[in-house]
Amino acid sequence: MRTLSGTTAAALAGPITRPLLLIELSLSPVQRWSTGGAVTWNGYAWSESGARVEDLSELPGAAVEGRISAPNADGALGALLLAQGATDLPCRIWALYGDGPYALGDAVLLFDGVTDGAEHGLRVTIGLITAARRRLTAPRLRCAPPLCNRLPPAGTVLAWNGERYVLEGGA
Repeated sequence: MRTLSGTTAAALAGPITRPLLLIELSLSPVQRWSTGGAVTWNGYAWSESGARVEDLSELPGAAVEGRISAPNADGALGALLLAQGATDLPCRIWALYGDGPYALGDAVLLFDGVTDGAEHGLRVTIGLITAARRRLTAPRLRCAPPLCNRLPPAGTVLAWNGERYVLEGGA
């Protein structure tokens, strides 16, 4: 059973409780965003960024997926994602209830996974997926000419780890 701090217990006793979300995206530098103003929690400063968490949902097999939408009017976030890649970046999202100051145990971890690509515009939409589910997706990388010129022909069957993979042709 979880023990709630006075801040969290008071917030949850109200008729309407809307969480403040903290988003940590492991870019370089690490991005720490809040959906409800500047916050200090766990020794870090979380800045208001205009980011939103969208469609965060649990799937069968304890997988979770969703999206983060963040402003990109100046192109800075889009440039970071283009330079560092928008796939497989560690990402965590917590919920806090009530007004600070917040204790370390006040946050509820909602998501711990990786990014799954991004769409760029005036807002950047970043896909989220749990890391375990991401590992099940194949192929994650494709090898084709001009990088790989000595591939077995299409139709070749490869046996690996008790599975059979048939190589397909195409570009």
